[in-house]
Amino acid sequence: MINSLKNIHQSIHKAALPLATGIGVFVVSFLVIWMVFARISGISQVKQELVKLIASLNEAGYDIAYDKISFSPISPFSIAKIKNFQLYNNEWKWRIAELNINAGLLNFGNMSIKPSEKQEFVRDGESHPVDMSEANILLSFDNNGLYSILAEARKININGLADIKSLQAAVQRSEDEETKVYVVKLDARNIDLADNGLNMENNIEEIFADLKINGGISNGETYRQSMRLWQENGGDIEVNKLIINWKPLVMVGKGNLAFDENLEPQLQLVTTSKGLIETLDNLGKAGAVDSKNVFVAKILLGNKAQKIAEGKDDYSIMAPIFAAPGKVMIENIPIIEEK
Repeated sequence: MINSLKNIHQSIHKAALPLATGIGVFVVSFLVIWMVFARISGISQVKQELVKLIASLNEAGYDIAYDKISFSPISPFSIAKIKNFQLYNNEWKWRIAELNINAGLLNFGNMSIKPSEKQEFVRDGESHPVDMSEANILLSFDNNGLYSILAEARKININGLADIKSLQAAVQRSEDEETKVYVVKLDARNIDLADNGLNMENNIEEIFADLKINGGISNGETYRQSMRLWQENGGDIEVNKLIINWKPLVMVGKGNLAFDENLEPQLQLVTTSKGLIETLDNLGKAGAVDSKNVFVAKILLGNKAQKIAEGKDDYSIMAPIFAAPGKVMIENIPIIEEK
């Protein structure tokens, strides 16, 4: 009896290693096959979005170019690699030496886009080398489409133009499918401008925006068509908070962002600010605003100014501001208006 038990134990022991090895090989093989199929699906999605991106950019007056694009379903580092990627229009060009697009090993619903460190910005024929050592874009998809975007970049140097300490953008869809809401947050900090030409400080301490996009975003053939469908279906954007800290101006505002029939943005805010009148004076000296209209606006703003604290020369002013391409109004008075 004892010998029989020993023989059974020895048999099990001898079979355990090959059995475990077989199970391990099966599991690994299954995961590899799943990874390849998932990444093939991810590559297909990238190709579809690339076609849509090009059509959307062309519709908006932009275009892209690249030297080479390659796809790989088995590489653990990137499913797509784009060499010498360029985004441009008639006025400027942004060139990235290499763009790497990757997907999750087992879940292509998680994707990342990482640009190379060395880039270039060209404006008016003048080249500005760009150093962006820490930059990444993370995208997440589910059965209902895009779920979230997280873009981060730090220590950005645009030679001869600006140094940016940090830049972040986050987009996330509401968990409640019926509400169809995207929450958007943008945050840029410590932007050092080489020369702003506006009689403002060269350092912008912070620009922050907290937005809420209401309404379902339809899947049009281009992003512009999707935006048009969203607008026609009653979509709108609430500006929960906008902060601009660019001395002497410190401004906090809230309101809404709408679009006209040409899909040009129309920003309407109610703001509370410090240093607004001084800022208008600076912009007037730089010739950036209509000095006559600024004079009228300053009279109205001066009547609304409230002292922040006794013994100090700081005042806060509450004022409505409207901004659109080529036009800015304060108290319904146009201080910038392209003819």
